[in-house]
Amino acid sequence: MRKEVVVVVVGVLVVVVVVLVVVVIVVVVVVVIVVVVVVVVVVVVVVVVVVEVHRVKEERNILHAIKRKKATWIGHILSRNCLLRHVII
Repeated sequence: MRKEVVVVVVGVLVVVVVVLVVVVIVVVVVVVIVVVVVVVVVVVVVVVVVVEVHRVKEERNILHAIKRKKATWIGHILSRNCLLRHVII
């Protein structure tokens, strides 16, 4: 009778150990999936920020070019009409 109890207890312990190992494996897989998702989200956010910074820089360059052309054009018109001398003096 004692051998049968020991065999049953050992069988139950083996099942418990196997279940615990499976649970640990599942937890590790879930953690890896979460880490991968977080990394992907961070990469996407970084790409979006870089693209936005580049767009803003281009927009500033365009505005600077417009201001420069406008100043050149106003200076050309004023000097052509001899008004620049009057404005400076």
